[in-house]
Amino acid sequence: ASDITVNYALRYETDGSLGFFYRAASDTGWFEYNSDGGVIGPGRWQHVAVTHTFGTADIAVYVDGLPVGGFWSATPTEGPMTTDESLLFGGTALTPGGTTMRLVDGRLDEVRIWNVARNAKDIAASFNAVLDGDEPGLVGYWRFEEGAGGSAADTAGGYTGSLVGPTWFELDECAPPCPSDVDGSGDVGFTDLLAILSNWGPCAGCGEDLDGSGDVGFTDLLAVLSDWGGCPVATGACCLPGACEDLSADDCTARGGVYNAGESCADIGCPGDDGWIVSAPLVWSGDTCTDGFDCDLESARDSRWQITIPADGSWTFSVCGASFDTVMFLGTTPCSEDVAASDDACDIASEIQVDLTAGVYYLTLEGFSSDECGGYTLAVSQK
Repeated sequence: ASDITVNYALRYETDGSLGFFYRAASDTGWFEYNSDGGVIGPGRWQHVAVTHTFGTADIAVYVDGLPVGGFWSATPTEGPMTTDESLLFGGTALTPGGTTMRLVDGRLDEVRIWNVARNAKDIAASFNAVLDGDEPGLVGYWRFEEGAGGSAADTAGGYTGSLVGPTWFELDECAPPCPSDVDGSGDVGFTDLLAILSNWGPCAGCGEDLDGSGDVGFTDLLAVLSDWGGCPVATGACCLPGACEDLSADDCTARGGVYNAGESCADIGCPGDDGWIVSAPLVWSGDTCTDGFDCDLESARDSRWQITIPADGSWTFSVCGASFDTVMFLGTTPCSEDVAASDDACDIASEIQVDLTAGVYYLTLEGFSSDECGGYTLAVSQK
């Protein structure tokens, strides 16, 4: 027998795909799920989540709170997985000599482990938020906030981890949206001008050195004068009940929404009671095998969207290339087909081409029969 044992792993591949695999406790074999390629990219932070109900094919993979498609190479028939080895972050396994195999080529900011299969709404609401550590079902939460030393605290379950040769780093703070607002009042005015004049001259590292030259001078003065007046307020996509609006963080919180900094409603989807709230045009990857039975248009699991069409014209809704036999319905109310429907428009997959007026529409994608489900990529475009 080998001295190296891998019971389960979540890893990314060179093609930008994600892989999740595990060995069943009965040791009858391996089960592996792979996402579509290109969902992970270099040079940016990304949140990855996998939910799975052991013993079934129910699995969902999310990147930055949004579902991505994929497939089982060996469909699981039993569970749970084997857990008789230590948990390892940053690699696949440790050799008997203590060397980590298949190191992560990147950085880790935090790791969360749950003992419940979280749904899409849960993940979308918390993927870019700091948790308290006492959320129901959260059994492990390592934030790697120590900054030094050889251990990592678990604020959920108390399972302190040992770090092997860690390299600590600090994240750079984003530049303020209005750097000329020296006093932080929300407006660029006389007090900011006086602050520049009172610190005139060498002043390396001070807040009045707006251009970072090491001196407070004419360029800093001109910056204040050019920005004179109210500061722009940074906005992000705010997921509200049944809607997405681009709001400031404070306004989003006041209205009870979930704030997504640096994103706009045109770029992300918000979970809603009638499906994902999105705006066209869009490209969306998913898997109906992870969805519920929310509509009775057919007897299969369904993916649903509440889509805002921004302009009058001819629009195409396509899942050509889907891995299963699909049917697709477009309506003016949830779970309806009063606008259009499609069965086998491109081989066994569906495509709708229809003239629409600007407004909100509801799209439903299902399998042709109750046992049909699988991965797909939905493309919504205007001709």
